[in-house]
Amino acid sequence: MDQDQAPWPIVGIRVPALQALNELYEALLGRPFSPSFNSHAMGLPNWASNLFSDTVGDMGLASRSGKVAWPNLDTIRPRHTMYSLLSYIQPERKLNSLKGMCLDIVEQDTGDLLADTVPKKLLVLFLGRRVINKFIRTTERYDNVNWSGQATRQILFLPRGQSSRAAVRILVAWMSRACRQGTMEDMQQIRIPENLFAACSLAQTMELFGLHRDAYRADLSISQTQLVRPIFPVELATLWNCLGERSKYVYAAIKAVGNRIRALDAAGPAKELAWADQMTVFLETNVEIKTRVYDARLNEEYQPMFGTRWMYIERG
Repeated sequence: MDQDQAPWPIVGIRVPALQALNELYEALLGRPFSPSFNSHAMGLPNWASNLFSDTVGDMGLASRSGKVAWPNLDTIRPRHTMYSLLSYIQPERKLNSLKGMCLDIVEQDTGDLLADTVPKKLLVLFLGRRVINKFIRTTERYDNVNWSGQATRQILFLPRGQSSRAAVRILVAWMSRACRQGTMEDMQQIRIPENLFAACSLAQTMELFGLHRDAYRADLSISQTQLVRPIFPVELATLWNCLGERSKYVYAAIKAVGNRIRALDAAGPAKELAWADQMTVFLETNVEIKTRVYDARLNEEYQPMFGTRWMYIERG
């Protein structure tokens, strides 16, 4: 039997709990959960390990001959997480990325400042010039009258509702740390926040920037940690208000709340009374959310569509 199709081997967890975990996992990631993992793939199921593996071929034969041959990052970036990409970047280039023109990152339409004075080279290094060019706007040039000469001020405008201050600052802080002299040798994967909104917003921002493998890892963490614990009313309200009713994270959170309420109803009123009372009060004042919580079929109409086209495009 294929390892990823093996029956549930986790000892001490009852089948209903595993089924609930599987539903939440599938809600975010679009495929069933498998408890078999590959440690080299950073805690991912075996079927996904090839998405995160460090490809020896990126350094060519020089990786085995002792010669240093730095690859074109635009070519290999799609096959890596930001963390696994670090070993293919020259230390000098990391240091240099902190120099030069800085720009602000702003939310489009609202004008909210998400991050300020971010080195442009730093963003290009990790995201690629193609991604940056989608969002960057030049607001000032050396000669503003004739609109000529070198750009002297640029702003990165992100679509409204697709990111947050917390998410952008987490990413920028990690990038900066990875390129500083005293910290570049002590890097780890980006830590997924424990705060539910921050985690969801971070994953959404990674997806926006084309960091698909990092976004996948964040989604995996959300589905296995934040969505299997009680979701409090303020968390559900924040997701609804900030991400929108059609967000996959709102869909998954509502599904998790509905499943928990139905499980408590079946188990009797003595369990998790405080949480149930708080959620009941919240739902009474938020009719749209209440309707989807208690009507599982209605919520399923908001189930996101998943695709893997990006995998094949980026593999070339």
